[in-house]
Amino acid sequence: FPVTITKKKIMSKTFTFEDLNKELSKISTFGDTLDKSEVSTVDHYISTGNYALNAALTGSVWGGFPNNRSVAIAGPSGTGKTYLILNAVGEAQKLGYSIIYYDSENAVDRTLTDKFGIDPAKLRYEPCNTVQEFRSSVTNLTKAMLDAKKKGSELPKIMVILDSAGNLATQKEIDDAASGSDKSDMTRARLLKSTLRILMTQMGICKIPFLFTNHVYQTQDLFSKQVAGGGTGPEYAASIILFLNKAKLNEGTSTGIIVTAKPNKNRFAKPTPVKFWIDFNKGMNPFVGLRNLS
Repeated sequence: FPVTITKKKIMSKTFTFEDLNKELSKISTFGDTLDKSEVSTVDHYISTGNYALNAALTGSVWGGFPNNRSVAIAGPSGTGKTYLILNAVGEAQKLGYSIIYYDSENAVDRTLTDKFGIDPAKLRYEPCNTVQEFRSSVTNLTKAMLDAKKKGSELPKIMVILDSAGNLATQKEIDDAASGSDKSDMTRARLLKSTLRILMTQMGICKIPFLFTNHVYQTQDLFSKQVAGGGTGPEYAASIILFLNKAKLNEGTSTGIIVTAKPNKNRFAKPTPVKFWIDFNKGMNPFVGLRNLS
């Protein structure tokens, strides 16, 4: 008799992107599809204290410093870098932030912060001399935050300040000085770049805004230009790099400086320079510069 063989069609299941995403989620705590991930999302902005400067940074007068990105403020001495930082600290505290303030210039004290209405009980002051000290401290800070997040804890709102990156020494520089060596330290830029490379993602996951000031210098090129110190590390790490220059303010009875702020790098808006005033007696007028916004 003839034998009929029934062939069973074997259906193989397709391995989809959704399947791959599930597998990756088993080994990646914070990774997910972008429609579900909140790691890189900017939830809110911290005002700079000037509407035109807010617009220069983020394209909106209601913007300012993004809550989970890094911003570099660079410029010569006396251009208002620390003023902007302390103003941002005061604005951040109004939004419920506590502050970790790394000071490498020994320039901030209780008297100064009182002038900005800063609550000293919500600001941890960290004197910081070397890149290694800063890296060790802030790495432990982010580790503690990440460990708490992995356990399901609600994290506090933290802002990290470094004032300034340009004044951080290295342990080698200190050791060379102690031994009487006058060799130039060629490791500083590499160490600073490594430090920022380590920290940026961890800070983003923990929603930590990171503001730091930096020194500038003129290049020795045929056509000299102003660049920030510390090598390429700060340049690549920051989402916004704001360069400041100043002129003397002499408006009636006012004395202070007129600051020109130019975003040399900006991931949020077209780099547009703005001018604002810092009055030595009255502070920063939030409305100055609005007229010139296009």
